[in-house]
Amino acid sequence: MNHLGNQVVIPEKPAPGGYYECPYTSECEALVEKVLHEVSLPSYPSIAQREQQDDGGWQIQGTSDGVTSSLRSRKSSDPLSMLPTFRGQCRIEYRRPIEVFSAIRVQGYRMMWDTRVKSANILRSFSQNDFFFYLVWRGIGPLYSPRDVAGIQVCRFWDASGTPQPYGDLSSSRIVIAYKGMDNIPGVPEVADGCVRAKILHAGWCLEERDGGTDVTFLGSVDLAATIPGYILTTLTNEIPKVTARLRDAVANFGVPPIIIDRTQCIAQQALSCSPETRFIHLFATILKPGVFEIVLDSVKMYRRGVFIASVSGPAFEVGAVRILEENHGSILVEVLSNGIQGDFSLVLQPRDKELERVDTSLGWW
Repeated sequence: MNHLGNQVVIPEKPAPGGYYECPYTSECEALVEKVLHEVSLPSYPSIAQREQQDDGGWQIQGTSDGVTSSLRSRKSSDPLSMLPTFRGQCRIEYRRPIEVFSAIRVQGYRMMWDTRVKSANILRSFSQNDFFFYLVWRGIGPLYSPRDVAGIQVCRFWDASGTPQPYGDLSSSRIVIAYKGMDNIPGVPEVADGCVRAKILHAGWCLEERDGGTDVTFLGSVDLAATIPGYILTTLTNEIPKVTARLRDAVANFGVPPIIIDRTQCIAQQALSCSPETRFIHLFATILKPGVFEIVLDSVKMYRRGVFIASVSGPAFEVGAVRILEENHGSILVEVLSNGIQGDFSLVLQPRDKELERVDTSLGWW
């Protein structure tokens, strides 16, 4: 990406040789607590109950298409480029938090339903799901330029008893994905690609298991860095909370992408992609130590007939350090061995059915 000689550097491997140590530990924990506070946890009442008892300064805008939208007005001291703080809440039936998390976390899948995002990249990884990011939001015609933002994403997981978990899995009852814009991110110049540099003060997703489904909250406070026309501002503030409905409909229509569960922390995940159109899965990773990780598949919707291993490649595979231990309808276990430490490998999976299953897109939501 070039603009007047400036270029954003997108690394092939955001965790070369292993994950980086995060330099912002205290800021990350404060960010997660901020998101939890904005969602009104830990009691997490139902959406209907929250409308009656919310005292956090939120103004309930109403419920449309199953999404309850709320706004908090800007302060008089806030710049005119500040959006009102927004919040959208909906429910996804019959899906666990980790499944919804995967639909947000896997980039190619997310860009299908989060249409405001033009591009998104990981710059430096501190764990499987914590990293520096760089993304670009689309503009609106000639009046509203694209905005780009660089910052940090952090994820936290809890089980049903409220105990923190080191990683997310099928037992996770609450998951928080939190974002914050930051300056001086490695590889990101002050101006890039003709965009206006926006800043996320705080934003995030909270996924909470309840009654066999997941309550979803998306919220944020964003400074767009340059004044935009009032009617576009109104359009954005009304539209953004409703992205939760697009997520819900994507999960219902297409299912969810694969979930990587690395209990032994044996790999550094460099990239994970899942195309909604082909449903091909591509995992690119580096072996950190001997261990076993699991690829959990959506056998209810996306991979009803399972998958097959299309290819395994890379230096670690060439020395015999990558082994498929078990393959069944719902998951795949992969073992990595000590002779492949610091070696990379790529794993490509394809759905067993060669033709895409017919999906009802009559609503034209995508």
